[in-house]
Amino acid sequence: MASTASGLVGTDADYERFRLFSLQYGVSRSPEVGAFERLIQGQEISLDQKERAFYVPEVGASFNYANSFYQSGDFNPTFPPDDNAWAVMVEAELPIFEGGARVFDVIRQKSVVRGLQYTRDLTRQLVQQRILNSIYSLAASRANIEYSKTAADRANKNLDIVTDKYRQGMVNNIDLIDAQNEAFTQRQNEVLAVYGFLQNMVTYMRAINFYEFYAEPTQRDNWVRQAEAFIQRKSTVVAP
Repeated sequence: MASTASGLVGTDADYERFRLFSLQYGVSRSPEVGAFERLIQGQEISLDQKERAFYVPEVGASFNYANSFYQSGDFNPTFPPDDNAWAVMVEAELPIFEGGARVFDVIRQKSVVRGLQYTRDLTRQLVQQRILNSIYSLAASRANIEYSKTAADRANKNLDIVTDKYRQGMVNNIDLIDAQNEAFTQRQNEVLAVYGFLQNMVTYMRAINFYEFYAEPTQRDNWVRQAEAFIQRKSTVVAP
C-alpha cells in the first residue's frame, strides 16, 4: 500500500492479512486509545486503594519534645531535675462502622472504571473504522490509477489514428479536435488519479499513526519487516 509496502500485497490473501496488520498496528499506536488506557490504569489503582481501605488500617505517628530552661524550687544534687520531656506516639485506626460511605466509594469507582473502559472500546472501534476506510480508499485509488492509465493510452492511440485520417482527408477538423480533447482529458485524469492515491496514502498513514515518508530508514525498515512477518507467518501479535 505504501511506497515501500506496495510489493507486500500481491494476492487477495495478502491484502486481507495486510488489512489485519494495519488494524492491529494502528490501534497499538493510537494516541486516543493509549490515553484511555493510562486513565484506566490510574483509576484502577484508585479502586484498589478504596477496596483495601476495608482491612488496611490508617497508621499515624507523632513526636513531641520539651525542654525546661528554668524550674523553681530547691535544687537536690542527689536527684537533679530532668529538664527534657519526650513523647512518642504511634497509632493505628481501622474504622469499623462508617455506614455505607466506603461501600459507596468502591461502587462509584467501579462505575468510573467501567465507563472509561466503554469509552476506550468505543474509541478503538472508531480508530479501526478510520483505518478500514483509509485502506479501502487507498485500494480504490490504486485501481483507479490503472484504469486511468489504460484510458489515457487508448485515447492517445485514438488520437494517432484520427490524426492520420485527418492528414489523409478522411475526417474533418471537428473529429480531430474531439480526439485531442479526449486525449488531454484522459491524461489529466491519470495525473489526478495519482494525486488522489497520494492523498489517500497520507490519510492511511495518519490513520495508523506512522508517516513512512518522514520516518527514519531504520523505522521504515522495521515497519516493513513487521508487515512481512505478519503476512508470511500469519502472526497475530504486532509490536508498536
